[in-house]
Amino acid sequence: MESIASRYALALYKLAEESKDMTSFLSRLMDIEGLIQTDANFLSLLKNPFYTVPQKMALLDAVFTAKEDAVFLGFFRLLLRNHRLRYVPAILLEAIRLTEYALGMRSGTLYTATIMTDTEKQAIEKALSDQLHVSLSLIMKHQPSLIGGFRVDIDGKVYDASLLGKLEGLKSHLKKRGSQ
Repeated sequence: MESIASRYALALYKLAEESKDMTSFLSRLMDIEGLIQTDANFLSLLKNPFYTVPQKMALLDAVFTAKEDAVFLGFFRLLLRNHRLRYVPAILLEAIRLTEYALGMRSGTLYTATIMTDTEKQAIEKALSDQLHVSLSLIMKHQPSLIGGFRVDIDGKVYDASLLGKLEGLKSHLKKRGSQ
């Protein structure tokens, strides 16, 4: 991660630590990150050079109206003043990751060859949560190339229980034996 984004993310995480309720802070961080992901206009308007700084500040005031949003309003105003809005997605993702770690939580992606039921997904989440001793939340993505089974990616660590993964392992093993 870029050092600028890392520094701002760490500052945002420190604000989460200082808050009375880190879980609520994390929830709001995730809401804001979701807004950035789903509404490209919000960040585009803030970056647009045709709008004046006071107009951009007014937009921030309109978005962050709740009393508990004062920290986020101040943070976004700081990013606007320092010309750091291009780092917002990276800052938010890293701040979420840091806060989740502090709360003993992890998130990851569950890649499946077939569509799984919520019960199956929850069973995988529970098994991995118990194994890793953390609270785990997985986002499911369909990936037919796995042929069968599933693969889980949590913070860059891959747990592979897919048929494709087993075939690749077998292929590698046979290559090693053939070269001996």
